[in-house]
Amino acid sequence: MKNLSITRRVAIAASVAALGLTACGGQGATGPATKVVTIDDIKAGTKIDITFWHGQTADAAKILGGLAREYERAHPGVTIHDSAGASTTDELLTKLQAGFASDTFPDVSYAYGSWVAKLGSSGRTLDIKPLIDADPKAWEEFPEAARATATVGSKIVGMPAVNGNLAVVYNRKLLKAAGLSDPSPEWSWEDFRAYAAAINNPAKKISGTAYSVAGNEDTTWHLWPQLWQNGGDVLNADGTKPLFNSEAGVKALDYWRTLAREDKSVYLDQNGEKYQGLFNAGSVGMVITGPWVLYDLKQLKLDYGVQVLPGTDGDHQTVGGFDMWTMFDHKDTNKAAIAYDFTKWLTAPAQDVRWNVANGNLPLRSSAVDTPEFQQYVADYPGADIFMANMANAVKPRPTIPGYQAMSLEVGKAISQALLGAKDSKSALDAAAKNSSSNWCSSPMAITFPTHDLNGAKPPFGRGVVKGGAEGRPSLRSTLTGWAFCAPATLLILGLSVFPAGWAFFLSLQKNDLITPATNVGFANYKVLAQDPDMFAAAWHTLFYALMYVPTSVIGGLLLAIALNRPIKFQWFYRTCIFVPFVASAAATGILANFVFDEKFGAANNVLRLMGLPQQGFLTDKHQAMMVIVIISLWGSIGFCVLTYLAALQDVSQDILDAARVDGANKWQTFRYVTLPELGPVTVFTAVWQLIAAIQLFDLVFTTTKGQPLNSTVTLVFYLYRMAFMEFKAGYASAIAYAIFAITMILTLFMVWYGKKSKVEAF
Repeated sequence: MKNLSITRRVAIAASVAALGLTACGGQGATGPATKVVTIDDIKAGTKIDITFWHGQTADAAKILGGLAREYERAHPGVTIHDSAGASTTDELLTKLQAGFASDTFPDVSYAYGSWVAKLGSSGRTLDIKPLIDADPKAWEEFPEAARATATVGSKIVGMPAVNGNLAVVYNRKLLKAAGLSDPSPEWSWEDFRAYAAAINNPAKKISGTAYSVAGNEDTTWHLWPQLWQNGGDVLNADGTKPLFNSEAGVKALDYWRTLAREDKSVYLDQNGEKYQGLFNAGSVGMVITGPWVLYDLKQLKLDYGVQVLPGTDGDHQTVGGFDMWTMFDHKDTNKAAIAYDFTKWLTAPAQDVRWNVANGNLPLRSSAVDTPEFQQYVADYPGADIFMANMANAVKPRPTIPGYQAMSLEVGKAISQALLGAKDSKSALDAAAKNSSSNWCSSPMAITFPTHDLNGAKPPFGRGVVKGGAEGRPSLRSTLTGWAFCAPATLLILGLSVFPAGWAFFLSLQKNDLITPATNVGFANYKVLAQDPDMFAAAWHTLFYALMYVPTSVIGGLLLAIALNRPIKFQWFYRTCIFVPFVASAAATGILANFVFDEKFGAANNVLRLMGLPQQGFLTDKHQAMMVIVIISLWGSIGFCVLTYLAALQDVSQDILDAARVDGANKWQTFRYVTLPELGPVTVFTAVWQLIAAIQLFDLVFTTTKGQPLNSTVTLVFYLYRMAFMEFKAGYASAIAYAIFAITMILTLFMVWYGKKSKVEAF
């Protein structure tokens, strides 16, 4: 599964959504589901268009496009509009949210297994269970855990698209250097610990193994296999109570805490996006990962091996990663029939080996093991047979409740706290269980807003895009020409700024995740906001950043501008060096800085090591991380202040400067009493601009720390993003957006007022 990496961006305006509403415990008031008919019921030659979002990169997209054309040729009248659907697979869910709002969602879409429960409770998915019940043979060939992932309550909303599981991939070269042989299929977790300790070599900057402490699903699902092997479970039988904080869960987390805190043989990946690259580069000996890495390992010609997860008392249970082709109901029986038939055809063995196996993925069914295509796949990708056999160890699916993703974030936070030494395993998991319990009602299929007392009131508006507004009538004929020129810009402002801002306010009055039907809660979101400790923590982090960043960027920009305004040699070169980082995107700057300041492999610590100075945690130390982000921000944006001041300095009248010198003023007096007052308006403007940029800080946090370590770099906008697109509390996120708007407006007005009071007119 070669999907693009995560590069998501905040788009508050994109969260404009018009969904219908229900109270906690329901699955959507969308009326009775459309009757699903078979393809045989469709009259020959009927024109049917199917929208298919596959979420894949170029190579995989080419294969799927070819299969879609083949299906079209076999079914005259059917047109399949295939596309990735979004710039990355991870952004498909956000795209689906927008599609639900505007009724432009696809007929079939790729979806991660962790999304399926929430999509299934949206009221928009197509229930294919009646068709499967009529011909269950092909369905029963899918792994049991994959079938469970596609099942939401009594409905089946999709078919497996990609199968995967977690096993251990190891670097044979590093094992041999440590005097180790390839691990046995019967190895235990104590064996794994011994291997990690033997491979670990701080002097050569080699870690025995790695674990993501980003606090996301990648952090969480690596813990589930040991939890299950220890006899525990994630939830109780009816999915209403967390059980991961049991003795089995604590034992599993204590194991990794020991490796991280005592053995120090684990590379703790701050944002979860580096450990695989470090393994590929030979800096990590073993990683727990899936078959999707085999393609890259083959390209790198790395000498690697694959083995099943270590076992507990002979139990080598693993966790499966099952992505889905999820189908959606457009209340059109013909489209529903074709969507089902195309998906069924696409997942059939004959097509599966041409799509999944050809693309470096495991086949969907065990029957494909005997095909020539799979044998070639194993020859091309050593270890693929281990992953395929390991599917038998994927006995349990991850929970398929809508509240799973929110729970996963809580567990991920607990794991990060334990591995980073902030909490012991028991208290961290207990806190996660307590917080997770508020993410669903007594019914496992219902969702609640954690701190709200929801009512069943009807929404203040319905589905679809809001329409209306009085039609303006010009009073004078002469104004028509002006309006004609202004209309394009006016429409853009109304459509991209005014309307989203107004809609976000209505959204802030709802309990709304942009997927499942919403509920009107009045101003409850704002009441919760006023008592949210995480919100206040994010506000404090943002304030600290602003206090460090704004004055430093303004004063530093002024000093650099003064230096570069002098006739010095290579002036053009220095100006270019300072301005180029400003042209680079904040995301690119963050990615670069993430490697420069890496605790173990970064260039900054290499320099300190050569100087004989102690290494620093930088982005992994909660006391340093925000200050490092300030430094990165200054490097990337001080060029704007320099450019602004350079332009202003060149506008200072030479006559005034000459007059000051004639009157006997020295250089400092000339600057203090002549130049600086002339720069007053530019200073106010620059300070306001930098303050707004500081309050909106997101890109650098997202690409460097993702709010870690221990949430010490969660800013207001990142917290908004987390609420909207990670915990799916779009209504609450909209309330946060308005709080940010209010803070920005108050601070901006104060600075403008202060400037006017000081007789400095900047606006």
